[in-house]
Order: sequence, then C-alpha cells, then structure tokens
Amino acid sequence: MLSECGNKLKELIRELRTELKQKNGAQLALEDYHRKYNYIVTDSENHERIDYDFCVLEMNDDYSITGLVRLYRYMVAYIRYCWAYIVPVSVILTETIIITDMINFTSFFTPYLSNH
Repeated sequence: MLSECGNKLKELIRELRTELKQKNGAQLALEDYHRKYNYIVTDSENHERIDYDFCVLEMNDDYSITGLVRLYRYMVAYIRYCWAYIVPVSVILTETIIITDMINFTSFFTPYLSNH
C-alpha cells in the first residue's frame, strides 16, 4: 500500500515536471494537481512521521542532507522505527525466561522468586 501511494505521487511529480517544461515559465493551473495530490494522499493509508523522515533521506534530488546531519537523521529515524518493537520483544523475552525457569531449563529468576 505504501509503495502504491509513493508510485502515484511520483507519477504526479512527473506530470507536473513535464507540464512545467512544456509551459516554459507560463502560468500553471495547479488546482488540478492539488486535487490529484489530495486524492492520492487521502485514498491511501495513513502515513506516520517516520515515513516522511525516510522519504526525505531517500529523495536526494529534492533534499540535500549530507554529512553528519544525514547520519544523525538516519540514526534517529531507525531508532524511532525500532521503538515500536521494543516493548513486545521485551515481553516475549521475559515470558521465555520465566517459562524456561518453570521447567528448570534455566535459573535466572529462581533465586529471586524462591522462598528460601
């Protein structure tokens, strides 16, 4: 779904660039493009802020982000992307450790939870 929205937006950009070249600086009717853009964006699923961050980093023609700023933005984007998985993964790992303690395969929590 996300790639479908991106492909539609790329096609809209190509149409606009083609018309800009053909008109050669003349006045453009941007209302049609605005309407098409709104249809594409509202027709597709909701995008998260992280989608925008990755899009900015991938669109080198439109955004010139280089050097340490680019590295920083990549790091922040990937941390934000992975953040949603931290809680579920930690719960699954905790459950795994508790279950393996219950069947005496490990003794990670056993010293802390025993009555002795």
